[in-house]
Amino acid sequence: MEIIVTEAANRGWIVKLGTCDVPFRSRADAGLFVERLQERLHAPHDLPLAQSHTPVTQEAQHHS
Repeated sequence: MEIIVTEAANRGWIVKLGTCDVPFRSRADAGLFVERLQERLHAPHDLPLAQSHTPVTQEAQHHS
């Protein structure tokens, strides 16, 4: 994911995350957001173990 910090024309800062823009009042706030986001993106993530699932609905019984 590309993360870009730019200064907004109407005072403030914008953090661009792909096609999403997140506004901030200060460069410091934008920087803290980016820092925390990058920490979370790079943190180890455990994937859930593959388990068989229980169907939400009962199987339909077809009669000949």
